Amino acid sequence: MTQISQVGAAPAPSGDRVPFEPAESGGAPGTAGDKAVTGFSHAVLIIWSVLVILPLIWVLMSSFKTSSEIFASPFALPQRWSFDNYVHAWTDAGIGSFFFNSVIVVFGALILTMLFGSMSAYVLARFSFPGSRALYYLMLAGLTFPIFLAIVPLFFVLRGIGLLNTLPGLILTVAILNFVGLWNQFLLPIALNTNPDNYVLTQAMASFASQAGYSVDFGALFAAVVITVVPVLIIYLIFQRQLQGSVSQGTNK
Repeated sequence: MTQISQVGAAPAPSGDRVPFEPAESGGAPGTAGDKAVTGFSHAVLIIWSVLVILPLIWVLMSSFKTSSEIFASPFALPQRWSFDNYVHAWTDAGIGSFFFNSVIVVFGALILTMLFGSMSAYVLARFSFPGSRALYYLMLAGLTFPIFLAIVPLFFVLRGIGLLNTLPGLILTVAILNFVGLWNQFLLPIALNTNPDNYVLTQAMASFASQAGYSVDFGALFAAVVITVVPVLIIYLIFQRQLQGSVSQGTNK
């Protein structure tokens, strides 16, 4: 009796702790489903990447070809890798001057957007005053209106203050948009900036593509497309961590 009680009551040594081992099971529930979802998601992302990247590669290759090469073998490599198309697009087609017009408009509008947007956001977030909530909802409501509804009022306002067909006037009208929207903006410039000397890239591309009908130099046109796309890609590559962080923070809230 005494021996049994001693054996049953024998304590484990204080320094030796047996690690906890969970009971074996046939696998966590949902593991196969998770793998299927992951595989399907990766397949969709791969297909989407191919659909996005292949046209960019084709445009890049075509920018080194002549028009006859493009029509003869659109998917073949260029016979000669030359930057003549880029030189022609930058100088003869005037893409260089229009590029700098776009830079002036975009960064001028970004400066105004960040300056006034940050001040407005700080006041609305930090201070409570009569009408602050109404002002906040009024700003949100303004985001729901498409931009083309403001073209006619903006046209008369700019004409009234003498800024129609000028770069400062165009900066003021597009300052509410983001970088990509500013860089790709076509509707506002085509309506409020009809002076060819002040054309931005989107207007220049449309003019370049239509100025010669069927005799367009497609090699130079694709070179101009590459010149137009590269700045947006560079901005994304520089700020991709910030963009991804802001998206993930927004989805976690």
